Amino acid sequence: GAYGGGCSSSPMMGTFTCSSYRDPGTLATLKVFEDAVAWAATPGSISTKDMNEAGLRAFKSLDAPLAPQSRGTALFSNRLDDASRQRFRDALLAQTPETLRAAAEAHLVGKPMSIAIVGNAAAVPVEHGVDGWTVLGSDGKPTVKREAGSA
Repeated sequence: GAYGGGCSSSPMMGTFTCSSYRDPGTLATLKVFEDAVAWAATPGSISTKDMNEAGLRAFKSLDAPLAPQSRGTALFSNRLDDASRQRFRDALLAQTPETLRAAAEAHLVGKPMSIAIVGNAAAVPVEHGVDGWTVLGSDGKPTVKREAGSA
């Protein structure tokens, strides 16, 4: 399938994002993302080992040394001074598999999503106006798929 994919969160923006790259099975991938959210909200799905591994990845970037100009940029962009950054770090450390499960249930399951498929119009597996999809051309205008041989 896809060349790559994954999920990430942006706590300061309040977003959770799933993405895939050069994915020939976009609709199946959307179902996988939906199933992953349901899995995360299922009691017992997330283990302590999962939490520890996720923590290592999260703290790798959170605890990375910041150059003075990066610290100023972070303060300006995220409005996080050192004390706020430490409170955020402490809150991450306090999480458990159950609190993560509860967060997935409260903030992801059954919540409205924004979905975009970007690619060659011929390869996009949806049609404008069908099942709620809006398909736009490179000019930003809605497109209509034409049958082979039609003018």
